[in-house]
Amino acid sequence: MLNLRSLSKIQIIRRIGVAGAALVTLACLFGPLFLSHSPNQTFADDLLLPPDFEAGFFCGADAHGRDLLVRTLHAGRWSLFLMSAATILSLVFGSICGVLTLCHNHRVATISTRIIRQIEALPFPLIAALLTIAAERNLLLMTGAISLLAVPTLTRMIQERGATTPRFSVAFFTLQATPPTLMICLTGQSFLSFLGFGTSPQHPTWGALIREGATAFWIAPWTFWTPTGVLTATLLFLLLTTYGAVSHSPPPSENRKNKR
Repeated sequence: MLNLRSLSKIQIIRRIGVAGAALVTLACLFGPLFLSHSPNQTFADDLLLPPDFEAGFFCGADAHGRDLLVRTLHAGRWSLFLMSAATILSLVFGSICGVLTLCHNHRVATISTRIIRQIEALPFPLIAALLTIAAERNLLLMTGAISLLAVPTLTRMIQERGATTPRFSVAFFTLQATPPTLMICLTGQSFLSFLGFGTSPQHPTWGALIREGATAFWIAPWTFWTPTGVLTATLLFLLLTTYGAVSHSPPPSENRKNKR
């Protein structure tokens, strides 16, 4: 049995964030299997129906009479999938760039640093939107563009740590680099989806559902607040995980002392 008294405040915050993020993930993956409606099933008599537990619409229906809870959970699958794919690419690109900026070769380090500065200065939401339009909803291209959002942040984190040992790298990527990267990628992907780019209408993401709900906000506010609440809760849990991971890690000076 877990003894909360033996845990520090930071560990409790971190475990709450991990448990909450895991709960959202499990709900999105397996929740639709236990509900009676399908994501794209329409009901002509239930257009913009408010939450009705007796009818099985626990979070109401949208403008097309579709179960909003099922669509929100189904959209979470795509949002989490794109977030995970972009995070993996970000960790790969960021680690390569971070190691190159710490290279003993001055020319290589200087060129890598300049490239990172140029990447950081680019308006990536606009570029990702243009690439998505040009490629006709190419998810692979959009995921690659979103992954670049976190590369400068990861590079700075690696530069601050300045450590390249395998043991440090595993702890660094699992505890410190992954949570903030997940937040950045999910935020970027939701922003693009809110603008109308990304997946098809049959397979929406949370950002797309928020955009649909915003058009009927004053008539049916539940169509807006349901996906917004799930997305906000997910980002909050990732924030708690990030806060716990960063606060739990020792500063770079302590790492250098321990190595000596």
